[in-house]
Amino acid sequence: MFYIMANSRYSDELIGVAKSLYLRRYTPAEIATELNLPNRRIVYYWAEKGNWQDLLSHESVLDAINRRIILLSERNNKTVF
Repeated sequence: MFYIMANSRYSDELIGVAKSLYLRRYTPAEIATELNLPNRRIVYYWAEKGNWQDLLSHESVLDAINRRIILLSERNNKTVF
């Protein structure tokens, strides 16, 4: 029932963008912020219902660190912590 409500409240396009960001390994909190969602719980819900985790490729620790450095270096409004 909640899934039906979530889909009617949020467009398929928005959910698709969230999925795309998730597959680029953005965190649910980052996705919620990027898409101006009220909270990150909906992103967790979509990811669970859509089995997005299964779509992620395996990545080594070094690849994960490199990807995260690139993502963070491209951000505006950088902070020290």
